[in-house]
Amino acid sequence: MNKPRPSALDAALRYLKRSERSEAEIRLFLAQKEYPQSEINEGVGSLKQYGYLDDQGLAKRIIEFKQKKLVGDLVIQQTLDQKGLEAEIDSEDGVTRAKKLLSLKFHTDQDTNDPKVIGKAARLLGSRGFREDEIREALESHFKNFEAGF
Repeated sequence: MNKPRPSALDAALRYLKRSERSEAEIRLFLAQKEYPQSEINEGVGSLKQYGYLDDQGLAKRIIEFKQKKLVGDLVIQQTLDQKGLEAEIDSEDGVTRAKKLLSLKFHTDQDTNDPKVIGKAARLLGSRGFREDEIREALESHFKNFEAGF
């Protein structure tokens, strides 16, 4: 005996139980489950009406969380893009986050002339999504004898 198929709204609510999702993620999920577009639109509209779907709030929370994790704006933007979200990232504190990450990972009493240490620091910042200008400024600030040659 087959169970009746749940409505798009019910399926979306179950999907939202696991994690907060964007409207684009909900729409993609429901489309992959082969719900008709009209039912998807109705389900998404209901989720918005109930306050379960807030793309602006989700984007703001993602940005704040990633910034606290000392991640650069490039990785934050990539995360937002993956979730189908558009938001303005306040990148004024990118250098501050990069400096803080360096202070946690690299002690200032290390040999600051060692290109291996500086290269390792630069790669760390690059892998965390900091822009080249932010990396350079953070390295200059953290390693006092740093010469911008990377």
